[in-house]
Amino acid sequence: MIKISTPRVLVVVEKSTLPYCQENQLWLGPLYLLSYLEQKGIDGDFLDRTATPTKSVDFTNYEIIGFSANVNNIRRSLLTAQSIKRDKPETQIIFGGPFASSYPQLLMQEEYIDAVAVGEGEETFYEYILGKNKKDIPGLYFRDNGSVHFTGARPWIKNLDTLPFPALYKTDIKKYNYFFAQATPISYIVTTRGCPYPCTFCFHNMGKKWRARSPQNVVDEIEWQINAIGVKEIAIVDDNFTLDRKRVLEICDEIIRRKIKIKLQFLNGGRADFVDDEMMRKLREAGLWVINFAPESGSPQTIQKLKKGFKSNDMQKAVGIAKKYGIATEIFLLLGLPWESREDYKQTLAVPYELDVDFVSVNRYIPFPGTHLQPGELTQEDKDNLFSDRLYNSYAYKGKDEASQMVKDFYRRWYSNPQRIMRLMKLLNLPNKLLDPDMLKILMVNAWLKLGLPTGDK
Repeated sequence: MIKISTPRVLVVVEKSTLPYCQENQLWLGPLYLLSYLEQKGIDGDFLDRTATPTKSVDFTNYEIIGFSANVNNIRRSLLTAQSIKRDKPETQIIFGGPFASSYPQLLMQEEYIDAVAVGEGEETFYEYILGKNKKDIPGLYFRDNGSVHFTGARPWIKNLDTLPFPALYKTDIKKYNYFFAQATPISYIVTTRGCPYPCTFCFHNMGKKWRARSPQNVVDEIEWQINAIGVKEIAIVDDNFTLDRKRVLEICDEIIRRKIKIKLQFLNGGRADFVDDEMMRKLREAGLWVINFAPESGSPQTIQKLKKGFKSNDMQKAVGIAKKYGIATEIFLLLGLPWESREDYKQTLAVPYELDVDFVSVNRYIPFPGTHLQPGELTQEDKDNLFSDRLYNSYAYKGKDEASQMVKDFYRRWYSNPQRIMRLMKLLNLPNKLLDPDMLKILMVNAWLKLGLPTGDK
């Protein structure tokens, strides 16, 4: 690989301004950016303040600085970007990530932001760094003579096998303290992008065109993560991993054929109406210990309005098959949608008991402005809320409405059952994790928040 002369580049993931927000996870998006640049001969640096919150960096050493923004870190990202621009005005500031793709025009109202990349960022960021005429870079919002321009959507990357593996070597994998794991260090893998389903609450940041890496390419990365990075467990974070049954079986067969020893889990991407006995058996043999499903609701009207697209008995069947093969189960639920009543909430919170799953994640619906469920023009109040880090957290942890209170009450009841506590401790090997101070802190903060106890945040 021949390195080319380009501006010095830094990619930043900021931490939240909220002291109780313990978001400590591996950020594949920025690491894909960096490996793609490296493939093209550009060596960029990575700063992840969620893993190394006190790390000091001289931002003046860089000509281009990219921020990966989400709803938890947007406030700190904006503050840091503003400070960089104030100290060195010629620095180019470009935003990307889920928040940027959802609210690009809102970000471009901030004059210290030079550009926003929407959708897949690898090619857009690379062309921006090369100094290509901004009007010729698809997927870019940029400012020219005081006006904001959008170049149009960039076509989705068709062949994902052409992308290099994410640059996990640019961070310390051991700094990511994720307690929901059976082996450490844990890493992530994304094997597909996009999802064709029309779920009304989803942003579809990677589009509705489902694109998949080949089984060979996926297993090559799993093997690389184990041998080169020292990974012991990998979480699959696809939006829709199970869409192609044949491909799933081929991935499992390849892991088994190579005799790869790895713990696998689903953080997302398992549709209950797509799994069957053979698939679950193969996944278990390949190393899967827990699978997540997302019924979202127990309310028939809510399921219909969310356009989930599965039958009422699909979830029971899928959970039953997982249990048959000794695979732990987790479900995701959503509460507090605009049309819901107390009866809807009760139907949803009955689902974990009906399915008898091992883990439950109940999320309070957050009315993000400009989404399908919250249409309309963004107001100044919307902007202030979105830029504060508090819209997400006020609903997720500090809400006083009935839905928020019922979520907290549910967690208190669910985890007051001694049998569930013992099951959780066994599955997650919690006694050993409690000996790790960092892990203990994350466990306590998560438990504190889910139970709705005071945070001291004003």
